[in-house]
Amino acid sequence: MFGKLFAQMYDGTLGTEGPWQALVTFQQLLILCDKRGEIDMTAAALARRTSIPLEIIQTGLVALMQPDPQ
Repeated sequence: MFGKLFAQMYDGTLGTEGPWQALVTFQQLLILCDKRGEIDMTAAALARRTSIPLEIIQTGLVALMQPDPQ
């Protein structure tokens, strides 16, 4: 599978208000999800697969689980 990442991602709240770890993590989730948009990986597995430090993935996932006030 593949997913297109659009430049407009930087215009939303993830790109303008951060945290930057959430944007990086979201991009990895888009790249690795299946055709249904699902990903079945732990944070540790995602960190290993992407070579992104676990702390960055964990910070990103926590931020992505929060409501977007905008």
